[in-house]
Amino acid sequence: MNELISASKGENLYRRLLQANVDSHCKCYVGVNHVFFQLTGISLAARNTILDVATIIVTKSQLRI
Repeated sequence: MNELISASKGENLYRRLLQANVDSHCKCYVGVNHVFFQLTGISLAARNTILDVATIIVTKSQLRI
């Protein structure tokens, strides 16, 4: 139940950022807790999250060149 509440808060923040014209990204990872990305050594979802974030950073960096 707490994870659903957290997801809802995160999605609400994302919507507010978009409304304020802040370039933002939102992706929900179902079935994991809020610190799962720290478990890259044992979690495929965590490794995929790090790759997702890295891809966003690289893409944004290339657009600025």
